[in-house]
Amino acid sequence: MTKVMTAYIIYQELEKGTLTMDTPVLISHNVAVKSRDSNYPMAVPLTEGATYTVETLLNLIMIPSASASCIAMAEHISGTEAAFVQRMNATARELGVTATYYNCHGAQPNYVTARSQAKLTKRFIDDYPAILDITSKSGYSFNGRYYNNTNHLLNTMVPYEGMDGFKTGTISAAGYCVTATPER
Repeated sequence: MTKVMTAYIIYQELEKGTLTMDTPVLISHNVAVKSRDSNYPMAVPLTEGATYTVETLLNLIMIPSASASCIAMAEHISGTEAAFVQRMNATARELGVTATYYNCHGAQPNYVTARSQAKLTKRFIDDYPAILDITSKSGYSFNGRYYNNTNHLLNTMVPYEGMDGFKTGTISAAGYCVTATPER
């Protein structure tokens, strides 16, 4: 669920013009290592020194829930993950979202109320409706592999009529969580 705030900030940068969907993002050693570490699910390998577009990384963040892709964007936008997390917490306060973030990816615990997650998601869609172009996909192809969307209401397990997104999250401390946005 943390990745929703990370993606929201990416869209803020897109709106400001400091990023475009085609902006190349350089993958650091830190990100490359974490992209292969099972402590940072979903492990979607990224190559150190390679560049990937913001669009690619957003798809990896929102569809298979690639944690290292969040760190890559955090480093690109704020220099460090820690600086980006400060911005996440400031943005939460500005939006009236009850949340405390310690990382940008959610592979380790962060705290957000269910009401606040719903509020953030609604605000995201209201401010940047193009996010639904990503969250509505049933999967994403990257480097020769197809990654299913973690939101199974969109794909194979239990397709739900009118579903257009949004995001799931799963860690042992929270269990399986989902914010879903259908339209009928």
